[in-house]
Amino acid sequence: MSRMIFAFWFVSLLTFLAVLLYCYASLSEVVFYSGNPMQQSGDTISRESFFYFSLGTGALVNLVFFGFFSWIKKRQRSHNLHFTKPLSTWSLGFAGSVNIFLMLGMYMITLFNSVEKVSLGLFKYALIFWIGVVVIMVIGLPLILINKKFSTS
Repeated sequence: MSRMIFAFWFVSLLTFLAVLLYCYASLSEVVFYSGNPMQQSGDTISRESFFYFSLGTGALVNLVFFGFFSWIKKRQRSHNLHFTKPLSTWSLGFAGSVNIFLMLGMYMITLFNSVEKVSLGLFKYALIFWIGVVVIMVIGLPLILINKKFSTS
């Protein structure tokens, strides 16, 4: 199970980078993140700022959770702790879920800035679904740790 979660995280990381490059290539010089891009009114940032902000956010999330995963794995080898395997698996699963959420957010901004009239109807539901997945994973961590604690005692 741990290897499957690691593969999920790694594929989501590579897909995040591919979507980031695609979004960067398809955006104009000015990126609207609120307002109405058709009327050229609203809050804007430059395309490069959007790229570096998205890259930094993705890198920070993945470095923090992969560092946490590595730290827990090292600790698991040196100490006989029962909760380290579910905790390390959760950290990579959470990072993969956040990667997918960030991909959807970047792609939604790209569609919002598109000169074509694109309906974001179903796309909004996908974004809300992944917000739910991330929230469920945050709520599920204490439940996993409590379950592991009672099953080992």
